[in-house]
Amino acid sequence: ASSAGADDVAVNDAAAAISSITVEDASDDEANEAVPAPPQEEDEDEVVPPPPAAAAYQFNFNPPQPHLAAAAADPNNMDFANLNPSEINAQFLSLLPPCIHPRLDKLKSLSEDRTQLLEQYLVERAELEQKYNGLMKPLYEMRRDVVTGICDGDIASNDTTGASNGEDQQEVKGIPQFWACAMGHIDLLAELITEEDVDCMEHLVDVTCDDFADGSGFELHFHFSPNDFFTNSVLTKRYEV
Repeated sequence: ASSAGADDVAVNDAAAAISSITVEDASDDEANEAVPAPPQEEDEDEVVPPPPAAAAYQFNFNPPQPHLAAAAADPNNMDFANLNPSEINAQFLSLLPPCIHPRLDKLKSLSEDRTQLLEQYLVERAELEQKYNGLMKPLYEMRRDVVTGICDGDIASNDTTGASNGEDQQEVKGIPQFWACAMGHIDLLAELITEEDVDCMEHLVDVTCDDFADGSGFELHFHFSPNDFFTNSVLTKRYEV
């Protein structure tokens, strides 16, 4: 009995010793401790652009202050703002190194050659436009006849869908308000068309264009049926480009 009691006392002492031990919670300290960022891996494919190269030569187009003072004191000096283009060009060239002047002359020569080619191109383009305008003119005339209703009978006779032979449909000649609808779908023109214009454009039957032979412009002709807005049957607008 005495040995069992001794064992119980030993167990109790051991339990008391264990319970007296303080275990520190390291989670707070670890959370507050700064975690170093992982090292960034270098991208082997990344190419670092080289720094911009410095200009080999920089022109100083602003004369030094002593030069300005001397120019202002010269009674024969001309005001730069009042110089003509040739004088301004001479002033500008005087600020450049002499070795550059022949190179500028070469650029002028190239520009003149280009101007000559451009003039030749415009002449040939005008001739090409005249050619194809003549080829498309019959198509435009047929369009006019369709819009005004002249071709209603021929189109109905060739209609295989039966849409032109409906018994209950309202008889309509041509395509009413064709030009008002067509122009209304062009954003640039739609902003300019008012309600009064739409009423007038109900009588617009055709729009034709005549290009100038030299390609310098064109004329638009607006053809109207008899109406209460004006007596002119054709209104013409001329454009020079």
